[in-house]
Amino acid sequence: MEASGGLLARPVVLLAVHDPESRDFLGAALRGGGRPCVVRAVDARRPLPQWPLDRVDVAVLAVERGPLPAADVRGLAARGIPALLVAAHWTRHALDAAFAAGAAGCLVRTGKGDGLAAAAGAVAAGHRLLSPELLDVGGPGPRPRTAAPAEGGRAAFRRPDPLRTLTEREREVFALLAAGLSTAEAASSLQVAPSTVKSHISHVLTKLGVRSRLEAVLLMQHAPDGRPCGQG
Repeated sequence: MEASGGLLARPVVLLAVHDPESRDFLGAALRGGGRPCVVRAVDARRPLPQWPLDRVDVAVLAVERGPLPAADVRGLAARGIPALLVAAHWTRHALDAAFAAGAAGCLVRTGKGDGLAAAAGAVAAGHRLLSPELLDVGGPGPRPRTAAPAEGGRAAFRRPDPLRTLTEREREVFALLAAGLSTAEAASSLQVAPSTVKSHISHVLTKLGVRSRLEAVLLMQHAPDGRPCGQG
């Protein structure tokens, strides 16, 4: 069953993590939020053939201590199951290895697990995701950068922040969408016409260079400054 925008209404997520506390924390984050997931859990130390993969839409792998689970990512990709990797810390080497293995997304684990359910839904729908703060670390595809002077006359590069181009009203619209409201419900809350909300959505997608409202929500929720969507 699909929701609007080609997203699954309730994607089935296999959560692979070793630590029981992390399993409970990430499981709760996946089951909550505006687009909750159906969650199965497995101890990541078990061999991939023993994972309950039947009818799974996306696998979320917690990267804890130890090497990146590249073999598991490759095995999932071979079975047509996209993998979303979540870790507290990332290096360029780890990102390169993750995407080389076939990962569909890499996220920075936050203290509250914000945006994890939406991220899993986006990956299940065929999107590739990368936490914005990781763009300066590395990742797949070209990275927009602007040159700036640095010490010693060498050029340093900084990524332009498209979030700064959003108006307060555009942030308000996406704060409501992130809370799970539909376009009509957001329009009612803001006391404007649905066509006005759709116009704001279109402008935001263009400014952020993303394809869907969900990707825009994720981009704002994982903003490097840590501010929740809707706060300027």
